Amino acid sequence: MHVNHSLKLKIVGVVVFAVVLVLALGVGNVSAQGPSASDSGRVMRLPAFPALATATRTTIIATLGSPVFGAGYTAGTGTQTGRLFRDGVPSTCAAPKVSPSIYTASGSRKYDTYKFTNTSNASGCVQVTFNVLSPSGAPGHWVVAYNGSFNPANLQQNYLADTGSSTWNGQGPVPFSFNLGAGASVVFVVQEVDPSIGGDYRLDVDMPFAPAEVPESDTLLLLAGGLGGFTTWLGWQWRKQKRK
Repeated sequence: MHVNHSLKLKIVGVVVFAVVLVLALGVGNVSAQGPSASDSGRVMRLPAFPALATATRTTIIATLGSPVFGAGYTAGTGTQTGRLFRDGVPSTCAAPKVSPSIYTASGSRKYDTYKFTNTSNASGCVQVTFNVLSPSGAPGHWVVAYNGSFNPANLQQNYLADTGSSTWNGQGPVPFSFNLGAGASVVFVVQEVDPSIGGDYRLDVDMPFAPAEVPESDTLLLLAGGLGGFTTWLGWQWRKQKRK
């Protein structure tokens, strides 16, 4: 059966209009499933499109007692009495640990803290690598991570993960990892193994990637603009056919 060009244009126009209408209605449905009712402005999330990265890396190079402040985290410093036991087993996302026991309750040790928040809309695995740049020789420094906040008067409170062992200049980096829920915060505590060691260190933190969000109003404007442009072209094609 012969179908003339004008009818083809009509069919194409109807199909495109139906697709755009479904997309527009879908915006409201997806937006209503946002993380909380208190979100400012409705947004359309785009989970169907793969993210360009799964994590964002922050590198901190500092001297113990003089933490480096930067974007995406808060920093602090202080002293704690005693420390936890180094069991030689680094925490991993696949094998979380319970808090180690208190190794000693005496001796004042310097620490620096860095607080990060998982700003993505899902829980994810946080990857951490720690290295000491100075001084050389054991026992060096190590890192303990805490869920939400760190209390130097109670070293087991809010425990989340640790490097398992310490490192020093020449020993090489020590990695560890742990799972962090959506919107949750972690405090990394870089600390001396023994009192009065001091020195420089490097902390690399890979936090879960936060996907971009497109405001619903902007999305609808884009859809409407695209539909308007297409219908203008369709009308022009229609007029061309009538003149033939």
